[in-house]
Amino acid sequence: MVDLKHQIDIKASPLQVYAALATPDGLVFHKRSAVYRMTIVALDPRKQVAWSCQGDNPEWTGTTLTWTITSDGAGSILRFTHGGWKSATDFFAMCNSTWGELMYRMKGYLEGNAPGPRWTE
Repeated sequence: MVDLKHQIDIKASPLQVYAALATPDGLVFHKRSAVYRMTIVALDPRKQVAWSCQGDNPEWTGTTLTWTITSDGAGSILRFTHGGWKSATDFFAMCNSTWGELMYRMKGYLEGNAPGPRWTE
């Protein structure tokens, strides 16, 4: 199994980071061509959000997406793992780049510097 990982410092409280990941007002995708079915594995305010992918893309099926939030003085550290991939394919590499971009969108959204993790196409 292969995991992809990202980590980023965010100048926002763990509760703000959690809300951006786990509430309808936070992470919102509009008109996406790809739809991934997820099951919530963990919702622990200020600490963790985790989903298990149930289908649609065969490479994502059975993988787990986990965001772990820790306090860092005036802000938070957000660690992301997309774990359980069968192998490091070209699609894995593309997803790794996309998740990295999403982490910076999350940072910008929470720090008030960018529109945030709202995808529109």
